[in-house]
Amino acid sequence: MSNEPTDTETQRSIAAAVRSIAVNATPALHESVRQMVADADRGKRAGVGSGRRVGIALPHLSPLLVGALASAAGLVAVLILALGSNGPSAPTVLQASLLGLRPVSTVAPEENPRAPGQLAISTEGIAYPYWNRRFGWQTAGARSDTLGGRRVTTVFYANASGQRIGYSIVAGKALQLPNSGHAAVWHGTRFDVLHPGAFTVVTWRRDGHTCILVGSRVSAKTLLTLADWQTA
Repeated sequence: MSNEPTDTETQRSIAAAVRSIAVNATPALHESVRQMVADADRGKRAGVGSGRRVGIALPHLSPLLVGALASAAGLVAVLILALGSNGPSAPTVLQASLLGLRPVSTVAPEENPRAPGQLAISTEGIAYPYWNRRFGWQTAGARSDTLGGRRVTTVFYANASGQRIGYSIVAGKALQLPNSGHAAVWHGTRFDVLHPGAFTVVTWRRDGHTCILVGSRVSAKTLLTLADWQTA
């Protein structure tokens, strides 16, 4: 079976992430998003880093959804990057990170009583951290998705300030490291930091798997501190 994501899978991930965000946008930004969607539908937007044309057609977006999509310059940037994947290819870190912006679908996992500091949930042997006692980030739910034939399990955390982050672990071998953003080495572990618009993404490898933290209005330093604590 191929591990390549279908256009439909990519569309669903992007559309679901868009629907999970509802904010006001300026008329100019509305128009920019409409134009971007029109370009994508006609297949005229070039893929990032390639001369190929993108073969992904977004599902119909109502004016209300376009307004939510416009959150905006940030999400527009995410969409442009995700659409620039040249059609079917191996899952990318950016595509997987979008899953961390989707709504919760299952109850919040609890701390593992037999392993303090870890949650009673894992992906292929990699446990998710319990951050509430140390950092004040409480589990807020979880979800499981499939991207390109890969299972991606995401645990969501929230703090007292109302910030939310998603922590995804991709099953199977590690994804290719992103070619944008910058790398930071903390205690011997390489973390790649991306800023696709209003979002911050931190990704790293653990036991041969790809781990991803994503948040809006959350600093890279905060995400790095959380990620580094788990790898220690």
